[in-house]
Amino acid sequence: MWQYTDGTSGPEPHTINGCDPMGIDISSYQGTAEQLAAEWAGAAPAPPEPTQLTVTIIAPAGVKVEVKNAPLG
Repeated sequence: MWQYTDGTSGPEPHTINGCDPMGIDISSYQGTAEQLAAEWAGAAPAPPEPTQLTVTIIAPAGVKVEVKNAPLG
């Protein structure tokens, strides 16, 4: 499930016929109605195991860069 607009920001459309014209949250799902129902019922497959990520940060001299390792999930 991906919320692609809050009714103001993000790609069009920002409205749906018959809904509040002031804008609504609009989401997209890349699957069937049956897959969505199964995932929302808790039957979704387990997410993949985390993998190692390498990040290269280039900053000008005198610029402080702070990197924190946050736990997943």
